[in-house]
Amino acid sequence: MLSTLVLAYAYPVRTYLTQQAQIERLTESQREQVKRIAALEEELDKWQDPEYVRAQARSRLYYIRKDEVPYVVVDLGPDPAGADRDPQRDSQDNAWHQRMWGSIAAADRAGR
Repeated sequence: MLSTLVLAYAYPVRTYLTQQAQIERLTESQREQVKRIAALEEELDKWQDPEYVRAQARSRLYYIRKDEVPYVVVDLGPDPAGADRDPQRDSQDNAWHQRMWGSIAAADRAGR
């Protein structure tokens, strides 16, 4: 008789425990989503500030103000790790740059 009761209650108890575990996983997932939403809202608030937007434009896109003089550092001197660099690879790395400027010049000539 006792074994019959144990068998009768085994399935509902297993279902209950499975549901409790699922509820716990969903609750944790919801907590993570709330944290993520809070972080995104905080970032959105930053983007509402014009000074933050200017700072991001300056650092990411290299924007400058009208009264500023832009400059680009081309050569910082000898490369301390340059002793083991491959000159052939360097010429291949520069090739994309030359192709890009050649493409721009060709487009400029075609537009005239």
